[in-house]
Amino acid sequence: MKTPICNVCVKSDVLCSSCQEKLDDGDVTELDVELSRLLHDLSSEYGSLKDSEIIKTYENDDVIV
Repeated sequence: MKTPICNVCVKSDVLCSSCQEKLDDGDVTELDVELSRLLHDLSSEYGSLKDSEIIKTYENDDVIV
């Protein structure tokens, strides 16, 4: 699975300096980080997620794309 944050950060509760800089600069959002971690966890149960890529997340009312 490809995510906008590194694999180390996907698997941990904290961000490395590089990923934190992306967050601070607005290149990624808190939602990007949360969904990357959530989908990574789900990929062990749903193998098809391992071939997916998260580029950017968008939230509108009750919908996340």
